Amino acid sequence: MIAGNEDDNTERSFTTEEYERMLSAAKKAVPSEDLKDWQFLMNAMWLSGIRLSEAMQLTWSRTGVVAIIERRPGIFCLSFKPEGQKNNKRQIIPCIPEMSDLLNSVPKSERTGFAINVLQDEQPGPRKVKVREVIKSISKAASVSLTPGVEDWAKPHDYRRSFVTKQVLDGVSPFLLQKVARHENIQTTLKYYLHLDLDGMLDTMYDRQGHTDYRPDTTAEKRFFPR
Repeated sequence: MIAGNEDDNTERSFTTEEYERMLSAAKKAVPSEDLKDWQFLMNAMWLSGIRLSEAMQLTWSRTGVVAIIERRPGIFCLSFKPEGQKNNKRQIIPCIPEMSDLLNSVPKSERTGFAINVLQDEQPGPRKVKVREVIKSISKAASVSLTPGVEDWAKPHDYRRSFVTKQVLDGVSPFLLQKVARHENIQTTLKYYLHLDLDGMLDTMYDRQGHTDYRPDTTAEKRFFPR
């Protein structure tokens, strides 16, 4: 597919299976002593859709530019100050349950300072570049290319795109997803729904109603047209 801009969805998102391969392949691309920190970063982007620049500012301090807020016991939100956003707005968004699970996995005694600890000794600019390259090397180690036949390894922003796509497939409404993804325009969000293939639409419609093991009802005529 054609490459797009940062909030475009014309590039292919990666699947859950591909993500799990990358999570496992991280051990081939980063030092073993840093593996947990890199996997935490990957999980945070996959489960929240935050941009890499935002992830690197993610903090347990309520006064941070991108702050983790425990809204209810064990249920988290993310707070964004205007200076940390593309849209220059202050926003608070809910975390999906899996993101709350990730944050709950951090012992309370360790919930201080920045949440993302990779390459902390680097200056912000070089750090972002190096993190981006490591993320791509992890994708390469997992053989996850987003363009068939081309070495198009997954970049940090592909995590954001894939997060939004997964929420679409999970049946999240476009109006809620617009808020969670912090899209300025609802049209940006709606484009993700237009790219659902037929099987994706069927999975979404049937899974939402609990028909995960659906089989055709051969008695449907009797049910709908009782004699």
